Amino acid sequence: MKTMRLVRSLALVAAAASLLIAGCDEPFPEYREPQDVLLGEISFDAPDTVDVWIDPLTGGYFFQDLMTLRVTVTNVHDDLLEGDAHIDGRITVQSFAQIPRVLVVPLTIGTLRQPPLFQGRLALPPARSAEFTILWLPVALDGDYVFDDLPFTLIDGAKVYEPIAMRATVRVQLYELIQPMAFGNLPMRIVFRVREIPPG
Repeated sequence: MKTMRLVRSLALVAAAASLLIAGCDEPFPEYREPQDVLLGEISFDAPDTVDVWIDPLTGGYFFQDLMTLRVTVTNVHDDLLEGDAHIDGRITVQSFAQIPRVLVVPLTIGTLRQPPLFQGRLALPPARSAEFTILWLPVALDGDYVFDDLPFTLIDGAKVYEPIAMRATVRVQLYELIQPMAFGNLPMRIVFRVREIPPG
């Protein structure tokens, strides 16, 4: 069974007005700064138990199952948002095992799946999203994997680590003229099953 969780959060953006495109030359009504123009969302997709192989010669891990983190930032305003892009951010994952660890996943142009930038500018029509997708390896800031040195149960030759509780938050910026937005409180709970690669 696969586990998929989702967390959403509205971002209040005061500087978005400078990015909105005017549609005609008619006089404008009295200006009011838009609120709630971006909706941030984080989700996680992975099996409940993740199978991992370890090379006994090198100590290197090879993940049989994919773990995917996705971040979307949706334009929930009525108008096009368009401006100079400033793609920067991170997903921070905190583990709550016997050895607590912090894991950080960068959000960059390289992990932005859509939309494409055009001459350094980002355009988001109403109801469209900027989407980041990351194939995640649970390596902490100390260089260890999230399950390293934790207690395990030996089952059929595999080290089975009890469910590790984690929580993910996001901080991301898309435009130079819009402040970074922070959102998410995504719970994650994974069992890791680690086996040695057989010789030969």
